[in-house]
Amino acid sequence: MYILGLTGSLAMGKTTAAKMFAALGAPVFFSDDVIHDILKNSARAKKAIRASFPGVFEGGEVSRPKLGKIVFSNPGKLRQLEGILHPPFMAKMSSFIEGHRKKDTDIIVLDVPLLFETGVDTICDGVAVVTADAGIQQKRALKRPDMTKERLALILGRQMPDAEKRERADFIISSAGPKTQTRKVVEKIYQEITAGKK
Repeated sequence: MYILGLTGSLAMGKTTAAKMFAALGAPVFFSDDVIHDILKNSARAKKAIRASFPGVFEGGEVSRPKLGKIVFSNPGKLRQLEGILHPPFMAKMSSFIEGHRKKDTDIIVLDVPLLFETGVDTICDGVAVVTADAGIQQKRALKRPDMTKERLALILGRQMPDAEKRERADFIISSAGPKTQTRKVVEKIYQEITAGKK
């Protein structure tokens, strides 16, 4: 089984590329969905968050906007939150990998925004980085709700620079052009990997 790590900085088109791999038949571990699930359904995580961030609950549920406001400008609080979420996240990822290993799946994709920063690249057979130039990235990011140039700069400051990610990548997926172009690159990578597995 080939484990492909998929990453890219904010607003580079990583989720779009991940969905393209999924459409080709590759099982994808969507990190954002998993974190959302943990925040919503993990009693242990919610208990720990309630103890550390008591004001972030609305109707018994974690308010991601409220939580985000606290951790965004406070690195210490961010590390505290990561300490709560990392163990259940890694457990779910391990379960996903082992489940597909037992099924003898040809290829799986781990869609992880901080793939290199968290060391998840070390369990991958190859890494694909989704990229576009800084101008396109900024234009896309600033279309998001509550995004400002200052906020974008802070987020990017916590991520490995795009140039470094590209240097460490086994595959580069440009999302600068039309989606049809990106899809062709994704299809080529998928075919290259699955052909090598036969």
